[in-house]
Amino acid sequence: MKRKSLKVPAEITFIAVFAFLINLWTENDSQTLYDRYFAFIFKWKLPIIIVALLFSSVYIYFREQIREYKEDLADNARMLLQAYDELKDFKWRARLLHAMKRFTRNEPYVLAVQLYEYTVKRERRKVVFKINHLDGYVWENIDLNAMVQAYYEVDTRLFQQFEQAVRAFEVDRFDPLLDFIQQYQPEIEGKDGIDDRTAIRYAFVQLALDLLETKINFDLFIDPETRRKINTRKRTGILRGIMMKDRFYTFLHDGNSDKQGRVYLTKTIRIKGGNYVFLLTLSPDILAEENHSEHFEKLSHAFAQEMHQAEQITYNNGESD
Repeated sequence: MKRKSLKVPAEITFIAVFAFLINLWTENDSQTLYDRYFAFIFKWKLPIIIVALLFSSVYIYFREQIREYKEDLADNARMLLQAYDELKDFKWRARLLHAMKRFTRNEPYVLAVQLYEYTVKRERRKVVFKINHLDGYVWENIDLNAMVQAYYEVDTRLFQQFEQAVRAFEVDRFDPLLDFIQQYQPEIEGKDGIDDRTAIRYAFVQLALDLLETKINFDLFIDPETRRKINTRKRTGILRGIMMKDRFYTFLHDGNSDKQGRVYLTKTIRIKGGNYVFLLTLSPDILAEENHSEHFEKLSHAFAQEMHQAEQITYNNGESD
C-alpha cells in the first residue's frame, strides 16, 4: 500500500518561517537596527499573532469557498450534460415513434410495430441474449401483448453448431443443418415437460427448418401440439429473428385466440450504433397475396428506411440546436 505523505498547511509554514527570521535577526544584527525597526513590534506580540491567525483564518475560509464553488460548477456542468443527453434521447425516441405511427397508418397490412434493443454476451458455457422493448405503435382496436423484456440463455455448444451449419448452408451445403435438426428434434418431441431449455432448442431447430424450406423439400417438422406448448412456455420468435441477422424472418401466431393466423415479421437493424430488432404484426390476409415473400421483404426494407430517416432527422436537428 502506498504511504500517504503528511502535508503541512502553507499558512503554518509561513508563520514558522516568519518567526524564525525575526528570531535570527534579533540575535545577529546590531542593537541600533533592532531598536529602530523591530523593537516596537515585540512590544505587541499578542496583537501580531492574533492578526496573523486572523489573516490565516480568512485565507483558509476563502480557499475553502473557492474549492466548493469549483465543485458546484463541476456538478452543475455534469447535470447540464446529463439533461442535454436525456433531451436528445427523448427527441430521438419521439422521432422513432412518429415514424412508427406513419408507417402503420400508411401500410394496409401492418397492424402494429414494435422496436426492441438487444445485447448478446458470450459467457462461460452459454450465450445470453437480453431483449428490451423500446417503443411501439398499435393500430386502433388491435389486441396486442408486447413483450417488455426477455432473457434467453443458449448453450454455447448448440449455438456454435448452429452457426457452423448456417455458414455451410450459405454455400449450399445443407447436410450440417439436417444433422443439426436430426440431433435435437427427438429431444424436443420426446420430453414430457416443457422447460426453458427445451424452448431454446426448439427455437434453433425451427429456425433450421425454416432456412432449409427456402432451398429444398423435406418432410421434417415439429409436432403442432409440441410447438403450441413451447410457445405457451416461452416466446422465441424475436430470438429467431435476431439469429437471422441481416435476413428478414417471419413466423405465425399459434393458438386459438383472435390472434390466430397473425403474421410476424422481424429484422435486425443498426440505429445510433446500437443493435435493434423490429417486429411488425401483419394481418393474416397478406398471405393471400401473390408472392407474399416479396411483400415481406419490401415491408422490412421500407420500415428500416423509415427508422434510418428518423435517426438522420434527429441527428441533423441535434447539430442545429
